Amino acid sequence: MEKDADRITKDAMAALADNRFKVAIPLLQEAAMAGSAVAANQLGALYEHGQHVAQDYTTARKLYGKAAQAGLAHAQFNLGFLLHTGRGGDVDLVYARHFYAEAAKQDEPTALLNLGILLARGEGGERDVRAGYAMWERAAGLGEKLAAFNLGMVHAGGHDVPVDFTKALIWFRRAKRMGHPGAEAECAKVSDVMSAEELEAAGAALAKDDAARAGLS
Repeated sequence: MEKDADRITKDAMAALADNRFKVAIPLLQEAAMAGSAVAANQLGALYEHGQHVAQDYTTARKLYGKAAQAGLAHAQFNLGFLLHTGRGGDVDLVYARHFYAEAAKQDEPTALLNLGILLARGEGGERDVRAGYAMWERAAGLGEKLAAFNLGMVHAGGHDVPVDFTKALIWFRRAKRMGHPGAEAECAKVSDVMSAEELEAAGAALAKDDAARAGLS
């Protein structure tokens, strides 16, 4: 049965890639029924966004739930997001936090970002700002630009940490490199109030980042 589900899923994904949705959707349904977490998650995404099926958040939740219980990180994030935003049912921040945490264990970047938000705000459980910021650092390390931007705002504004413009500029510049649209303006604001020594320290830290990416350190 598992091999059949995998084969059908493969055929379904190939049909999706070719935009043959009339072929792909029945195959996804068949594969999901046969136990394919990948198919259930993909079908859930089609229902969530109303792509070639009628938009149905309730059905999306059920499909994501099936895939999430099988341990698929992206499905765990997707389910967490619907629970977080109240799409397809009531807002449930406790379970949203739970499923974000499960996806975060597998380094799903956006789950790390959103888990950090809930931890920092104390939503869906106890407030733990330090843990929330740690989630953002992990997410930023995986290329999540909003996490890097948020960390810049944290250090620039002194949100539960001392104001540190050097750290703020480092995070804003990282966010800029990742493509965050607001990061360049924040870099300019922070740079305007920094000393030459602070700017030099930030530049050295970013040069170290570049060296690490290039495998030179």
